[in-house]
This record gives sequence, structure tokens and C-alpha cells, in this order.
Amino acid sequence: MKLHATVLLSLGAAGLLSACNESAYYPVHPTIPMVSEVKQTEVSAGIDQNGFGYARASAAPLKHLLLTGTASGRFWGPAQLRPQRNDERNQHQWEAGLGTFTQLSPNTTIGLLGGYGQGRSEYQRFQSSLLSSIWGNTSREYRRYETATSHWYGQAYLVTNLTPLTAAVQFRLGAAYRLSLVNYRQFSNQQYLYYPDNTSYVQDAAHYEVPNVLWHSVSSTAEVRLKSWPAVGLQASLGAAVPQRTSQADNADQSGYRSEVSGRSTWGHTSIGVTLNPHYLLRRKAQ
Repeated sequence: MKLHATVLLSLGAAGLLSACNESAYYPVHPTIPMVSEVKQTEVSAGIDQNGFGYARASAAPLKHLLLTGTASGRFWGPAQLRPQRNDERNQHQWEAGLGTFTQLSPNTTIGLLGGYGQGRSEYQRFQSSLLSSIWGNTSREYRRYETATSHWYGQAYLVTNLTPLTAAVQFRLGAAYRLSLVNYRQFSNQQYLYYPDNTSYVQDAAHYEVPNVLWHSVSSTAEVRLKSWPAVGLQASLGAAVPQRTSQADNADQSGYRSEVSGRSTWGHTSIGVTLNPHYLLRRKAQ
């Protein structure tokens, strides 16, 4: 019991850490459905370490058939990026998936998912310039990236019960691997210069073609709930995502590609949330 509580608390505490991701595109955290039987449903909502909220839903309307949906983004705070703010991001995404699942045992469920999604994002960071320092330029330079993306994904996942089904406090652990093909329908880079006399200069946005990019994502989710009230649970997740160079990049404009992909991995992507299982509430009502 102590070990299981430690797993959940460790993942939750990791949410205080910042993920390292300077790309304009921020991958959707892979959904790990906890449903294991037909006619089960699951709805969850939470927040990640960057202050982005998410809402997810999973349902099994038929035997071995799984439907999923996810929406994520900044649902509060400034609607636009603020001037002279480093590492500031604004992004909204959605995706829908279709899959299958089966129980290997009463305690273990495996599944496959595939789906499609879209998103828009803005990302701003401070750009240090050695050349400007040499020439005595005292301006502060910021780069702002804007994207419109679509993505297809495939995912494999596993969920296992860490405690007996009769335990008063039940713990479950899920793990997933996802491969996403991201298409950049729009990618622009804009320069902002701010001078000591409070004047500024904004360069016209430069638009680049970015090749399709493959992203590899892994995720783990720990969940705890009470046997006496199984309709509500607490979840904590930890994951990572790494972009892969594609052969199309060899013939593409390298400026946009390097800005988006080179060293832009996401490590320590964490989130905490609450999950609701409406099917338990319907069973209680029927009783």
C-alpha cells in the first residue's frame, strides 16, 4: 500500500517540474483509457505543469470497441502572448480516436488506438545574439513562432491493477507508447526587438515550409480510487516526447525545420487530474 501511494505521489510531485520543450508544437499527452469492460465510460480533467488544462473522455459502447476524445489548451490567462515574456506559450488542440481493447486477465487490459487531431499554437522565447553583443547592440530580441497543425497517431497501451479488486483502496497503473505524424499547415517566425528607450521594432513574419515530423511519445498514469466510491478517482501522469527527423527535411527549407525540431524534445511532461466513471453512478441509480 505504501509503495502504491508513493508511486502516485511521486508522479504528482513531478508536476512541479517544468518540461523542456522550446518547439512551437506541444504534443498531446497520450490518453490511457482505464475502461476494461463493455458499457464502461470515463471522463477526466486536469492540468499539466505548464498551466494547460485538458479534458478527456473514453467509452466502450460495444465489446472490444473503444472511443476516445481529448481537448487541451490554455483555458484561462491572457488570450495573446505578452511582450518580452520568455518561454511563453498559447495553444489549443483536440483529437478523436477509435480503438480496441481486451483483458489479458482480470487485472490487466491492453489496447490499440488510432486517431486524428488538429491544433494552433504560439510560442515566444528570448533570443540571445552574440553578433549583436559584439556590435554593441543593446536591444532585446524575442522570436515568436505560430503554427497550425494536424496529426494522425497510433498508440498501444497497457493498464494493470496493482491491488486486489477487493481492496478498500485500489491503485491502477497504465503505460502507453504513441507514434504521431504531425503536418504543419502553417509555420511562421517573427522577430521583436525592444530598445532601452522603450521603442520597438517588429519584423514582418517569415513563413516556412516544415516537413511532416514524427513524434515518439511515452506516458505512464497512476490512478487511485476507493472501493466504497469507485465513481471518482485521482490521477497523476508522467511522460516524454521526442521528434524524429524525416527524409523530407533534406529537400526542405532548413530554417523552419531547425527552429521546430532540433533539440525540441519534451521531457518530464506531467499532469494531475480527477477522473469520473459515470457507469458506476448509473449502476447505483438502478439499484
